Amino acid sequence: MAENGGEIPTGVSGLEIKRKISPGMQKWAKLRKETKERAAVNQQQAGLLAASALENGDPETWVKTLRLPSLQTYSTLRKKLASCTSEWMLGFLEEDGLGILFESLERLSQKGFSSFADAFVQLECVGCVKAVMNSKAGLDFIVERKECSRKMATALDTTNNMVKKHVI
Repeated sequence: MAENGGEIPTGVSGLEIKRKISPGMQKWAKLRKETKERAAVNQQQAGLLAASALENGDPETWVKTLRLPSLQTYSTLRKKLASCTSEWMLGFLEEDGLGILFESLERLSQKGFSSFADAFVQLECVGCVKAVMNSKAGLDFIVERKECSRKMATALDTTNNMVKKHVI
């Protein structure tokens, strides 16, 4: 449809139509695009910096970092949880690391998937929960605390079967 409500004439190029859009609208579109691109780059850079700084970080630092999650953070944390000592795992759990993972998982499940990247972030978060559950210290912690069982049940109370399959 043309601006006047009629059909776009045959043979009119996209460039000719773009020229008819007001300069103000073009500036807003360009600004919107640049802002989205900057936000994506900033999030990626933050994730890379956090992951590299945290590889040998203490549990408290990891828990603080989880409040601003990214794919890189979850991926690095999953690896850390799979290879950490029982003492480190207990420190992470006592700092409410598992609770934050459950909250993130719930938030990501409610958000749904607007892209492949969103699905991948959610899978990495689930991988972190699974890594906790695969450790003796993590499983003992969950079994001994009713609030962890409730949070896990809430996180699994989703229509997203992918989350359920990966946790169980």
